[in-house]
Amino acid sequence: MNKQGFTLIEVLTVVLIIGTLTAVALPKYVRAIERSRATEAMAIVKAINDATYAYFEEKQELNCATLTFSKLAVSMPKGTACPGGTAAKTVVCTKNFKFELNNANTAEIPGTDGCKGVLATRIHGGDYSYKIWNPYDTRVGGKAFSLRCAGDDQKNKDMCDSLGLLEDSEEEE
Repeated sequence: MNKQGFTLIEVLTVVLIIGTLTAVALPKYVRAIERSRATEAMAIVKAINDATYAYFEEKQELNCATLTFSKLAVSMPKGTACPGGTAAKTVVCTKNFKFELNNANTAEIPGTDGCKGVLATRIHGGDYSYKIWNPYDTRVGGKAFSLRCAGDDQKNKDMCDSLGLLEDSEEEE
């Protein structure tokens, strides 16, 4: 009688090959997903900053302390509860990011009296923890930027770099 089937060695070889391919592909997949989340945040930051600038231009109001999301002509994605129960008037959270008005410390909105731009902070990101903002500076370090990104560790800096938004704290010579 001739039995056909796979030997244990053949099955283990296939499992080993599949495991190796998964180990190589999974980090690239996770990074691609994170890039898409960051791209969504970048679009929202740009929309909020444009709406903020338009608000100040239209109202001729320079008081940043009174600025809230309800005054801006921008539609935000459906929000979730923010960590720490922060005020919903100036802070909105989505599933992946917290958006804060007047909180980007290195960004001053042109034509205002020292108003800072919106800051997007990655939340619930596991290994990912970075911030995205608009510096309102079109020429930085010889490259044109409309948004900037900063992370605390190498993985997050690599994410910012892959988006083309990395902010270097050290000047390269």
